[in-house]
Amino acid sequence: MASEPGAEAALDRVRKIESNKSCANCGVVAQHGHGAVVMKYATFVCHTCKSAHQSYSHLCKSVSMSYWTMKEVDKLKKGGNERARACFLAHMDPSNALKVGASLHASKTFVDFAYNEKLWFEARPEGRGHARLTPGAGAAEAEAREERARLDEEAAVEAKQLAAADAERT
Repeated sequence: MASEPGAEAALDRVRKIESNKSCANCGVVAQHGHGAVVMKYATFVCHTCKSAHQSYSHLCKSVSMSYWTMKEVDKLKKGGNERARACFLAHMDPSNALKVGASLHASKTFVDFAYNEKLWFEARPEGRGHARLTPGAGAAEAEAREERARLDEEAAVEAKQLAAADAERT
């Protein structure tokens, strides 16, 4: 079964946005955009970083080999690498940045720290762009837990929808 009409063309435009050509994690640049998407975080990543995310069961899709819906593409339009970096790497010391060409082990460690543990996370209120929040430390931790729960719930719903769509196609 083919992707929804217009979804692949819209996806191609989103992946070619300048900030999405640079892997959300390690920064390696792909001239025509990366071929993998981490759906939970709405990011475009290189193949090594995709493998690191998959090791933590983060749903990843291929740009060229997966079925795409407009709803999924719209999620990527609202997310993207720039927004993800602003949230998940907001408080990261540059010395902790994942280097281009890092090993799979280093990539897995980085993904665990940045996305699972949210060591450098800063929540962003809806509709406020990248406005910085200034809550107390306890409030920031609570916000991070709430955001993690919301993202986990979205990922679970999305996984069920994808499984249902796959079942319909077979």
